[in-house]
Amino acid sequence: MEESRGLTTLEEIKAINDPYRLQILFYYQRMGRAATVKEIADNMGEVPAKVHYHVKKLESAGILRLSYTKTVNGIIAKYYELTAKDFHIKVNNINSDISRQVASQNVKLTVMAAYDSSKKIVVEDIPEDTNVMLSTNTLYMTEDKAKELKKMLYEFVKNYKVDRGEEGAKEYHLFNVLAPVKLIKK
Repeated sequence: MEESRGLTTLEEIKAINDPYRLQILFYYQRMGRAATVKEIADNMGEVPAKVHYHVKKLESAGILRLSYTKTVNGIIAKYYELTAKDFHIKVNNINSDISRQVASQNVKLTVMAAYDSSKKIVVEDIPEDTNVMLSTNTLYMTEDKAKELKKMLYEFVKNYKVDRGEEGAKEYHLFNVLAPVKLIKK
């Protein structure tokens, strides 16, 4: 599995801009291992056939891959895994202007899909008696500082992605977006 992988084609970008597929990816990430479609479907409370359709789309885009198969009670179980720990979209690597414009629209759809998937996880999985940190901020920085912050966030999150078996450790969900936005007139 790669550490990080850039999504640079329209097929790859379109494959992840679906909220349902992002949910599937979140579950693979949360499980931290290769898993069958049935395992993912059971965790999502969904029917395996629906999950299977989307897993095949993610596989054809190179985001998931068949890791291994195992015979269980005479049936071949297929275990899929993520091809990278993290994915990032690289619109500026796309050659034609039209393709770059379509990819840019798909990036926006992907952000909305990721938001919807994260919202679903938090709303459905958050315990009733918990405190939540909710924050939205506008930051002012140069492009170099933004790159530095992205790298810092990436390194920070990477340290907590793997269950280290620490006693009392709980699973937390973090969703963040760092993107330049239009300046507002004051």
